[in-house]
Amino acid sequence: MGNKLGILIAGYGGAISSTVVAALDLMTRGLRPRLGMICETTEPSGITVGSKLGAPDLADIVISGWDVVPETIGEALVTHQVLTDTDIRDVSAATKGMRPILVPQKLTETTNGHYDFGSRIEKQRQDIRQFRAENQVDWVVVVNCMSTQPTPAWSANYESLEQFQTACAKGDPGVTPSMEYACA
Repeated sequence: MGNKLGILIAGYGGAISSTVVAALDLMTRGLRPRLGMICETTEPSGITVGSKLGAPDLADIVISGWDVVPETIGEALVTHQVLTDTDIRDVSAATKGMRPILVPQKLTETTNGHYDFGSRIEKQRQDIRQFRAENQVDWVVVVNCMSTQPTPAWSANYESLEQFQTACAKGDPGVTPSMEYACA
């Protein structure tokens, strides 16, 4: 097993996500300092806390994610204006051109008039498997950076993992989009 990490972000085109993607690009290429990170060191040996703990180096992190908005990371950076114009200019063309895995804004009705939540979760699972295979990553972490959602009300459907998965697959009205990604 290697040490390559994949990060999939729900809400990939948002302010937080686009800034993280750009910062990773800038730090990996040595254009910005790695301040406060476990991959940073002041030791003459060059040994970092991250290397001692087995954490991947920034160059071994691959990021992608889902969004309902099809804009590129470069477009998202300009839209959200979190970084300076100089920072945005210095982000690589390859990173600026990255696009999200598109998520439909509306659910598709099945022939019986119900929404097919189970297939949407399975699509997310397929996206995770495909991302892992294409990027040859050892681990995949899914991070929720979607717009704020209300805290879900407690339900007996969440008493166990099995009940939660069943509720997600059946389209329980209390299941939020972030809960679908957790289920996937």
